[in-house]
Amino acid sequence: MSLRIKKPSLAYRGPARTPEDATETPGRSAVPPPSPGDTYLSRLAKMIPGEAITLYGAGSGLIPKVAPMTGGLAPAQALLGWSIVCAIAVVLLRYKSTQDAAGKPQWAAIWIALISFSIWLYAIGGPFEAFSIKPSGDYLGSLVILAWTFFVPLLYRGD
Repeated sequence: MSLRIKKPSLAYRGPARTPEDATETPGRSAVPPPSPGDTYLSRLAKMIPGEAITLYGAGSGLIPKVAPMTGGLAPAQALLGWSIVCAIAVVLLRYKSTQDAAGKPQWAAIWIALISFSIWLYAIGGPFEAFSIKPSGDYLGSLVILAWTFFVPLLYRGD
């Protein structure tokens, strides 16, 4: 599955209804019209890094809430490290899955997914709460998620 966000073509006239509406070349069948691009909901789904959110949730569940008595990483450090691993996963996966035929990725979509992951991480607490950067019960992250997921698909339409 491609996570590449498709911008609507200016030449798009809707689906061909008759053979006369489609572009025809002698000796060939009708050529379909240009792509209409992704819809708002399709862009929204592609901008949410669900793979990293799932990866973070599974991994963070394995990290103990209190430091082990035998030493090792403190839970806050482990959460920070795991968050960085998941952020790297967002960049790598989005880099690979937004490439066009020439191998050029959609850098804006990669940044949007990375920012989305960071906002989500702040909203649930994660390392921000573990390092006391986010107060418990803070609702700001949730409000930012709502605004971000509503407005970004309206503003970014791909390239």
